[in-house]
Amino acid sequence: VITGGLESNLGEGIYIAFSKLGALSRGDCRPFSPDADGITHGEGAVCFALKRLVDAVEQGDNILGVIHCDGASDGRSASLFEPTSEGQMRAFKNVYGETVPKLDYIEAHATGTQVGDKTELNSIDKFFDQHKTYIGSSKAVFGHTKGAAGATSLLKSLQIIRHRAIPPSPRI
Repeated sequence: VITGGLESNLGEGIYIAFSKLGALSRGDCRPFSPDADGITHGEGAVCFALKRLVDAVEQGDNILGVIHCDGASDGRSASLFEPTSEGQMRAFKNVYGETVPKLDYIEAHATGTQVGDKTELNSIDKFFDQHKTYIGSSKAVFGHTKGAAGATSLLKSLQIIRHRAIPPSPRI
């Protein structure tokens, strides 16, 4: 499967809409920072070639990563910018079950909004409570690439694995 994400909509309309919602940062994106004041927009394009794990193992492929995913939004929160801890906990449990894994790193959604980042950080802390885990967000580097946000996060995570180094998050 060839998949990825693309975002190239940095027209004035997107800035006006997010500004009216009060979700647009006045400066840089600062995920998990007490100085966070909203999102910044970014453009990006990322493409991946994916294969089922069983096929990759059978064919002797070099496996860079394994994707397990679930959604955290059920559409019932107050708004797009107010994720719920319940939804995030449900997503964690759907992926990991009741056994909490030891993870070295979590690439978070973390958009730089006070409510969203706090909810996400609290959910991560609650679920992974007995493990010290590094947390980051590609939005600190690229801004929110909306349609490419998941792909940029996956690319960053794969580069962390490849280089065996977690880059610092700027502006935090």
